[in-house]
Amino acid sequence: MKYMRAARFENVDPRRKIERATLLRAWGFARPYRAHLVAYLGTIIGAALLGALPPIVFKSIIDSAIPKRSFRDLTIDALLVLLLTVGQSGLGVLNRYLSSLIGEGLIYRLRVALFDHIQQLSISFFSQSQTGSLLSRLNNDVLGSQQTVSTFASVVSDVATLAFTLFFMIQLSFEVTLVSLTLVPAIILLDRRVGGRLSGFARRQMQANAQMSTMEEERFNVSGALLVKLFGSHRSELKEFDTYAASVRDSGVRLALAGRVYFTALSLIAGFGTVAVYFIGGRDVILHTLSLGALVALAQYRLEALHPAHRSRLGESQLTPSARIVRTSL
Repeated sequence: MKYMRAARFENVDPRRKIERATLLRAWGFARPYRAHLVAYLGTIIGAALLGALPPIVFKSIIDSAIPKRSFRDLTIDALLVLLLTVGQSGLGVLNRYLSSLIGEGLIYRLRVALFDHIQQLSISFFSQSQTGSLLSRLNNDVLGSQQTVSTFASVVSDVATLAFTLFFMIQLSFEVTLVSLTLVPAIILLDRRVGGRLSGFARRQMQANAQMSTMEEERFNVSGALLVKLFGSHRSELKEFDTYAASVRDSGVRLALAGRVYFTALSLIAGFGTVAVYFIGGRDVILHTLSLGALVALAQYRLEALHPAHRSRLGESQLTPSARIVRTSL
C-alpha cells in the first residue's frame, strides 16, 4: 500500500491568482466561439434593457393613465409591459441556448486536448501520478469552464443592468439615487473580505474531491483490491477513506455556510437601501417634489435588483463578483 500512497497532492493556495498566460491559453479554446459570444453578449444586454423599462411604464400608468381615467392609455401601457416581458423571456431562452452551446463546446475541447496531452506524456509521469486525480481533472475540473461562461455572463449582465438602472433612476430622482449609492463602499468591502474566502473554500473542495476520487480509483481495481486483501489493511484503508470523505463533507459545509453568511449580509445591507428609497421618496411625494408613479418605479428598480429570480434568470453563477454587488446596492 506504500506505493499507492506515494503521490501527494499539491496544497491549494486560495490567494493564488490566475496567470495571464493561463487566461490566454483559455481564450485559445474559446476563440472558435467568438460569433456565439458576441450574440451571447447581445442577448444579455438586450435582456437587461428590456428588464429596466417596465418600471417606467408603471410610472406612466400611475401618473397618467389612472388620473386621466383613460382606458386607451391603460391598455397601451399594459400591452407594452406584456411585450417587454415576452421579449425578455425570448432573449432568456436564446441566452440559455448560447450559454449551453459555448459552455459544452469548451468542455468538449478541453477534455479532448487534455486526453491527447496525457497520452503523450512519459511512463514516469504515470508512475508518479495518481489515476484518480487524473480522472478527476478530466471529468470534473474541466466543468469549471462552463461556470466561467456563466460568471462572465453575470458580470456583463450586472454591468449592463447597473448602467440602465442608474440612468433611469437618475432621471426619476437624483437624490434617491445618490442615497442608494452611499451603500456601495460597504458592500464592496464585504465582497473583498468574504468573496475571496468563498473562492478558497471552492478550491479546497475540488482538492478534497480529487483526493477521494484517487483513493476510490486505486482501491476499486484488481491490483488495489488484491493488495488490500494481502496486507489485511481493511481497517486502515477505511480510516484513510473516512478522512478524505470527511474533508469533502467539511469543505462543503464551510462553503455553504460562508455563502449563506455572505448573501445574508448583502441582503441586510441592501435592505437599508430599500428603506432609504421609501423614506426619501415618500417624503418627496408628500412635499409634491416627486410623483407617486416615480416612487413606485424607484421601488420597482430596487426589487428587480434584489429579487433572486432576477439574479438567476440568465443562468448566472451564485458566486457573484463585485459588479453584481454594486448593482445590488441600488
